[in-house]
Formats: sequence, C-alpha cells, structure tokens
Amino acid sequence: PGTNIFQAGSSQLVFAVPLPTPAFSGGQFDIKDLGKAHLLLGLRVTHLHDGFALDQEHYINELAKKYEINKLTPSNTPLKPQLQLSKSSDKEHEIFNKLNINYRSAVGSLSYISSNTCPDITFAISHLSQFLEKPGLQHWNACLQVFQYLFNSKDICLTFKNHGFNHIKTYANADWGNNPIDRRSISGFTVSLNSYQIAWQSKKQQTVSYSTTEAKYKSLSGAAKETSLLLNLINKIQITSYPLEPLLLNNNKGAIDLGLCEANHSGFKTKHMDIKFHFIRELLRNSIMLLKHVSTMSMNADFLTKYVLIYFKLESDMC
Repeated sequence: PGTNIFQAGSSQLVFAVPLPTPAFSGGQFDIKDLGKAHLLLGLRVTHLHDGFALDQEHYINELAKKYEINKLTPSNTPLKPQLQLSKSSDKEHEIFNKLNINYRSAVGSLSYISSNTCPDITFAISHLSQFLEKPGLQHWNACLQVFQYLFNSKDICLTFKNHGFNHIKTYANADWGNNPIDRRSISGFTVSLNSYQIAWQSKKQQTVSYSTTEAKYKSLSGAAKETSLLLNLINKIQITSYPLEPLLLNNNKGAIDLGLCEANHSGFKTKHMDIKFHFIRELLRNSIMLLKHVSTMSMNADFLTKYVLIYFKLESDMC
C-alpha cells in the first residue's frame, strides 16, 4: 500500500500510515482523499518511494528575509555553549524597546519551527521564552543566533518511512538546578515510533527539585504522561495489528527505582512530591510501559536539557 499522511491535533503530530487501516476503513473517521499533500500547515512534504520527508525551508527563508539573517555570519550552534541569559534591567529594557523589535513574535516563529521539524533548537527556544515579558539586547542577540543557525541548516529535514511500526521509545532527562535565576530544573524528552521522532519537549519544571534523582523522576513522569497520550492515539487509529508497549529510558538509577517503587524511602523522602509525579507507577504496575536504564552516553534527550556542543543527537533519519 502507498504511504498516506495523517495529521492530528494542535501538536502537529504526523504519521505515515498505510491506508486503509481498520480505524479509517471501518467508518470511525470521516475522511476525504485530497491526493498527495505537498504543504501541511506550513510544512513542505517531499514524497519518497517508501515514505516522506518534512521540512520548513520556505518558512525559514521568509524569516531570514524579514530579519535580514542572510546578512549575518552563519552559526553552527543554536546558542553559545555555557551561555547564561539574565533578566534585563529597566534601563536595558527601555533601550531595547526603542529599537521597535517584536521579540515575542520572533520567538513565537522559532517555537513553531521547533515544534514541527527542528528539535535541535527546542532547548534554545525554551530558554529564550523565559524572557518574553522584559527582553533586552542580550536576548535579541541570542535569538538572532538561533535564526543564523536555522538559516545555515535549513536543508535538514525529518524523514519517515513506511516500514511498519513495532516499538516506541521515550528518552527522558533533566538537568539539576542549572538555572541561576530560580534554580528550577529543565525536563526534556523525545519519543520515537520505530526510529522516527514524533514528539519532543524541553520545559522548565514548576518546582525546585531537591536532588538530581527528584529532577529526573519528575522528567520521567512527565514523559510517561505524554507517551501515554500518544499511545492512546496510535491505538485509536489502529496503525498496528497488536498493542505497543512503550519503553521509557532514563540514566538515573534512583529515578528508575522511584518509578518501580524500589527506593528506600527511609533514605529518600517522596511525600513532598506532587501526586501527579507518581502517575508513572500506575503505568508500570499495569504493564502499559517498561522502564529501563540507559547510559549517559546513550541519552538521546540530553540536548533538550542543557547546552551541548553536538545539539542534534537523535535516532531519526535526516535528509
């Protein structure tokens, strides 16, 4: 069967699905054949003999023209390693406002690109988004570097091949209090269906974590929740003939023990943690997901939690 593209929801989740699947042929969804898609909500679709590729080169070119990025030196990284942005003073913010630059709009455009086809800039956008209310020149210069990086790598795309789907992997990671402003940790996860990335996120945690174990356990719980939602959708559209059991991967034994309820609670107190973080235990107890340890060198979500020299470390095929 040929490859068909299915898009669902505001998260821009895209699958290469051989139609008809039971969910579609059985009348559960009303569908209309519009032929081969070439543009999908701003994404360019390139059809391959065994799948398709997604990129946003056209949109990146439009932004480069708008912000005159082509006049700047290309960058090989989204942000400078070890860069720590700080809040702007009233004077710095006032000076920046006189430039009449819409920082919020620029970061919003980058966020759209990041959420669709460019996970390699996701951590940078997460960091820039923390200064939307009171930006200064330091934040704008950092924003420009992300544009420079995108313009330099605009020919990179995500590919998805129709080879059947048989496993889901979720890598979950977190730093520990590296943000000097509020010391809240950054959670990051990436979800792959076979070897194709279908979801990723970099997000500041809502509360301060007392330890690396706690920070990574929070990340695991959040990743498990998102994976559960994706699993429900995958099962709903019935693209496999058998249920999938996602594999959660983390590089912290303490966090894994907490998920498996094997931690020595006399040595590590968990009562202060919100009940929502223990949702993962129910998923594991009911054998909906598996949880295993992965080495730090093999942690594919590392680039979503901190600045690293090699930003793009994913299993996904790239053009």
